[in-house]
Formats: sequence, structure tokens, C-alpha cells
Amino acid sequence: MSTRRIIGGCVTAMMIFQLSPAYAFQWGQWEIKPWGSVEEQYDSNITYAHTDTISDSITVPRLGLEGIYTGKNYTADLNLSGQEEIYSRYHHYDNLSEYLTANYSRDFSYYDHLKVDDSFVHATDPTTFVAQFGRTNGRYEYYLNDFDAGWTHDFTDKTSIQYKLTDNYYDPKLSGLIESNRIKGGVEGAWEVISELKVLVYADYSWRQFAGLDSITKESVGGGLRYYWTPRIYLEGKAGEDFIQPTVGNTDINRPDFQVSLNDQTDQTTLYTLSYRKSYEDTAYTQLLFNSWQAVLELKKDLSDRARVYASVFTGEGTYVGQDLKERLNGAGIGFIYHVTKNVDLRADYRFSENHSNNSTDKYRKQTGLLELVFKF
Repeated sequence: MSTRRIIGGCVTAMMIFQLSPAYAFQWGQWEIKPWGSVEEQYDSNITYAHTDTISDSITVPRLGLEGIYTGKNYTADLNLSGQEEIYSRYHHYDNLSEYLTANYSRDFSYYDHLKVDDSFVHATDPTTFVAQFGRTNGRYEYYLNDFDAGWTHDFTDKTSIQYKLTDNYYDPKLSGLIESNRIKGGVEGAWEVISELKVLVYADYSWRQFAGLDSITKESVGGGLRYYWTPRIYLEGKAGEDFIQPTVGNTDINRPDFQVSLNDQTDQTTLYTLSYRKSYEDTAYTQLLFNSWQAVLELKKDLSDRARVYASVFTGEGTYVGQDLKERLNGAGIGFIYHVTKNVDLRADYRFSENHSNNSTDKYRKQTGLLELVFKF
């Protein structure tokens, strides 16, 4: 029996089970909630091509599990899912994808707090505009895992320090690209000068290793300010210097790094963030440094107890140092979620992106639209 029939049959069964009450079960201290969904999607450019583009309609059945663990001083949650993209005409593009996110937080004392997050993706398409920016063009399978851990110690109510460790693993299945792994450690201190203003200082060290090739290292130091207009609205700015040891050119370079963000949770129903960053980054796609800037706007708004709208806008431009390859990505998306019943959600989503490049083969324009029904137990 084919995989698509297995997944499609399971999702159909879950739709039938919606006639019965919602179901969650206990596994030890974990509360487990199974879910499934079926999605119909249209993609105007499934290969990210500049010319001779091909479009198709895609059916995407999904199965997943959510797990929640709550203790006295700690919480954990887990979300895993698998899906198959089934193309209407171009069946050789059918593919399986898997996703896993895990989060853990614990208060060891009034002063010490731990937070650990991990995200795993096995897919074919990038999942966000940020992931799409600077990516080697084309359609190809990849494995990605992001690990993020932070230990915060509060010396007083006004001063704190955070120790950070991240690991980024990327393995693309495309000729000419190789797997890489970046480990980054750092420390950041915060001091509340007055109730509305915090002073920030940070120092980071990162090391990216490409399989069978040389590594790239980077040391970063800097500082910044965080200003609260209200307890929910704050502006944060950071500026620093990066000391980079690249693999291409073999000459150490120093470059500035600047970022600013506005975060606003106006009320319990509205959240938006606006951010800008200018930096020289090592990427998982090539050993060349990416000199870029990017700006991102994200908005979430609850229209009612049942309806939510979300939107995002992205623009960024970058050049691969030493190759003179310049790219500019513009993207926008909007979506709507409606809670049909306690156990059924309806989601509609539209995304548009356009990549400009001085290399004609890297140019493309892409639109996707989808309707999804999500069934919860």
C-alpha cells in the first residue's frame, strides 16, 4: 500500500472521529493530543525557476502529536508531525516531510532559570522568508536542526546575566552543496538603569565547520539599549563588532553588526514586531560571507474568540563577498484562522515572494495559496 494512501486514510479516519468528543490521553505525566489536517495548495512556481515555470495543485495530508508536561517548577512541550505533498500533475515531485519542535523551561530558584528549545525539519521548501533569503536557489531536500539553550541568573531585580549555547546543523541533498554545523556560545548582561531603560552588553563566539573543508570562526562583542514605552511595548537596539576568520581569502576581517527591533503586545489580542539587521553572516549554503541587511514586520490579531488574522512582510538585500553575487528578496504573506468548532480549525493562507539577482538563474517569482482543515482530538 502506498504512503499517500496510508496518510490519506489516517486523516480521513480522524475526520470521521470528529463526530465523537475530543480525546487526549495521559502517558505518565505527559498529556498527549493527536491531531491531523488536510490541505489543498496552489503553487505558481514549484521549482523556483526564472523561465519555463511550472505550477501545480498539491494535496497535503498531515498527522501529528502534541505533548504537554507541567511540573511544579518546570514545563515542557513537544510537537511532531509528518506530511506528504501529493502533486496533481507532476507526481515525481511527491515528497515526505517531518517536523519536530521541543521546548523545556525550568526555574531552579528565584534567581536561576533554564530554557531549552530544539527544532528539526526534513523538508523540500524553506518554511519562512528569512530561511528563503540568501538560500541557494532551486528545489531540493534538506535536513535542518536548530538547538538553543539559555541559562539566566538574576543577581538582583535590576541586573542579570544569560549564558547562551546554540547549534545549527544543515544537510542539503543537492550536488555542489555540503553539510555544515555551527556551534555558538555567548554571554549577555542586562542592567536596569531606570524602570523604562535597560543597558545590554554581549560577547559571542561561533565556529562553523563544513564537512571535509575549513571552518569559519567569528567573535562578536557589543552592547545596546532596551527602552520600554509601556510594560508591553519596547524598542531594542544593539551595535557591535564582528571579528571574522573566513575560509575564502584567509584574511581576518572586522565588520560592524547592527540590529534594532520594536516589539508591541498592545493588548491580549494584538501582537506585532518590526526588526532590522545589518551584518556579515556565515551561512549554511556556502563558505562565502553574506553581507546583507533585512527588515521584517510580523502581525497577529485576534478578531474574536474564534477568528485570528496574521501577516508578515519581508525585504532584504545581500552580496556574497568574493563572488559578487547580489540578491534582493521581497515577500509578503497573510493568513486567517477560524475555529469552526472546539475541535476543528479552518486556515487560509497566501504568500508572495520575488527574488532579484544579478545572476539570471537565481531570479524567480512565486505565489502560493492554501486552504487547510485541522482536526484536533
